[in-house]
Amino acid sequence: MSKYEELMKNKKEKEKTIEYIIGSKKINELKNINKLLITSFLTYSNRLC
Repeated sequence: MSKYEELMKNKKEKEKTIEYIIGSKKINELKNINKLLITSFLTYSNRLC
């Protein structure tokens, strides 16, 4: 494997890792938003009763 090929392979692996990290952060944010929506909905429906 040439030096260039090695560098490109490393670059792709780094990009995958970064995409994975960003993806998991976004998933966590969505989970937090869902929790907020559920809790606010529950408190709202409790007030109606």
